[in-house]
Amino acid sequence: REASAASVFLIKGHFGLGWLLRTLIAMSIRRRSFMLLSRAATLAVKCNISMDMIMCGEEKSLSDNSETKNMCDSVMPKMSFLESIFLTPAKSQVVHGNRLLWSEITKTLLDATQCSTESETSISNRWIIIREMKKGIARWFVTPAFERSIASWASIQATLKSNKSPQSGGIDVYVPVSEKPKFFRALVCQMLLHPAPNMP
Repeated sequence: REASAASVFLIKGHFGLGWLLRTLIAMSIRRRSFMLLSRAATLAVKCNISMDMIMCGEEKSLSDNSETKNMCDSVMPKMSFLESIFLTPAKSQVVHGNRLLWSEITKTLLDATQCSTESETSISNRWIIIREMKKGIARWFVTPAFERSIASWASIQATLKSNKSPQSGGIDVYVPVSEKPKFFRALVCQMLLHPAPNMP
């Protein structure tokens, strides 16, 4: 039932689920993880999503008789960056970037979380963690309170760099094993709530 609903969303160019698939693919290539790649492939197959739809920015057309229509400019651009990283060995892959700064966090996200009027100082005693994923590269923002009580930015980076659990994306440091199913369900739910780009 869930896969069927996801199929409808994706065929219509659902941005959130498309983003999730593309993120899994990019992470799997950078981290050399067949497990991550198989998860992305399984989800795509269940939702009747082709490689061209995800990697080439093409989507099934519901309004005409053509097999596909180009959606590169409006929905999902081509994953052209994969070409250069496919043949880059694991030891040379970049899987994480420098620390994400509060000033770099988009206003859309801050508005959605009711933090648009906050400053980096005013949220320093709150447990906040933000992960940015671009082209399979992860960057993190964590507040001082989060670092003191749960996990430091350095420990998250070290876990991600060690690549011992590629499928986790570094969350092992701050999400208990027992809570992982709930965490991933919440993540998928967030994807479903964003059918178009730039939504809160």
